[in-house]
Amino acid sequence: MFKMLMPALLLAAGAVAAEPVYFSADVGGQLTIGPAGEVVDVSLEDAAWMGEDVVQGYERQIRAWRFKPVLEDGKPVNAVARMALGLVAVRDDEARTAHFAIRRAVFLDPPGTGQPPGEGRALRIPAFPAEAVHSGTGANIMLVAELDAEGDVRRVAAESVHLTGNVPKQKFKYFGKQFRRAAEQAASQWRFDHLAGEGIVRIPMVFTVSRSAKAPGWQQIHPFRFEPPAWIRQADAPPRNLAANGEGSRRLELLTPLDEAGG
Repeated sequence: MFKMLMPALLLAAGAVAAEPVYFSADVGGQLTIGPAGEVVDVSLEDAAWMGEDVVQGYERQIRAWRFKPVLEDGKPVNAVARMALGLVAVRDDEARTAHFAIRRAVFLDPPGTGQPPGEGRALRIPAFPAEAVHSGTGANIMLVAELDAEGDVRRVAAESVHLTGNVPKQKFKYFGKQFRRAAEQAASQWRFDHLAGEGIVRIPMVFTVSRSAKAPGWQQIHPFRFEPPAWIRQADAPPRNLAANGEGSRRLELLTPLDEAGG
């Protein structure tokens, strides 16, 4: 995580508050991994809205990452991959500073490399809580799933829940529980043929009340606090981060822990 004086975009988002204010954003990019697992090149795409200082701060974070070397014919090689990043910013109004971190990173192999996604049972779409629709409330859910030898979900649980949009205070806990339940119920029936025997994976799920394309920029989020089940915390290895459709590189293994800021 890096810290800097609060950018104007975050200053303008919402009224001054005593408690930390959280924002999230998604950006894409490309990186090249050297034979020793070091990042030798990185570029973020369509990220100019963050401002040059913030973009450079994120690129410095990424350049400090270390990966397990990618092998071809038993020898370490340069590897190019695309990446989808989940960013978080935490605004401190009292100190007039903002902390920036990367909470999620999904890596995708270029066409013709790695293992193709394959075919699987269509992912069941979750039921959107009706009262939340009327209130204009959405949610960003991070799910952790344990897959069996056939790629079926053996068990699944939400690891984090962030409410978005209009969030009535009197409905906060109620909506948080509803979204968590809807996500887990839908994901319990998923199947990923190409991930058979993969073990534990992490998959995002987004509930949005807008049908229009999401514009780039920071979105205020409201962390719904709860204790994830013990089996997630006690896993032998960290879950592999996947995109919402189950895609993710098998060639790239990030060794550097990501920041847990943002609730």
